[in-house]
Amino acid sequence: MATGALAVAVFQPSRGRVYVIGSFLGFGALVGFAEFRSYWAVFLSLYLASCGVGLYGAAQSALVLTATDEARRGRAMGLLSMAIGGLPVGMYLLGEAAQHVGAPTALLASNVAGAVVLILFLRRRSEVFHID
Repeated sequence: MATGALAVAVFQPSRGRVYVIGSFLGFGALVGFAEFRSYWAVFLSLYLASCGVGLYGAAQSALVLTATDEARRGRAMGLLSMAIGGLPVGMYLLGEAAQHVGAPTALLASNVAGAVVLILFLRRRSEVFHID
């Protein structure tokens, strides 16, 4: 995670681009984690996923703060906090799915679903990719 966040601090790229690239990098690298059998391939996959999470995390709050006007920032950050607070429910559901279909299949399905939802969102709101 630190590598991705450090890259954002040093290069200061567009927040929207960092958010999208970090999300896709995390989704893609975790697919490798689910499928690889070699220790070093899994290690590299998890490292790349953590870089993606670092990019995503560095842009997440900043993107919400800069994309909303000053009067609505408190509400927007409250909504972001609610979304983050829902993470344990998703992890519980992922664990249940892993019990039924196996951990690799559940992880693969979760990450493919996340990438598909992000693609659908970007088709509708492509301006996110260009937010500075």
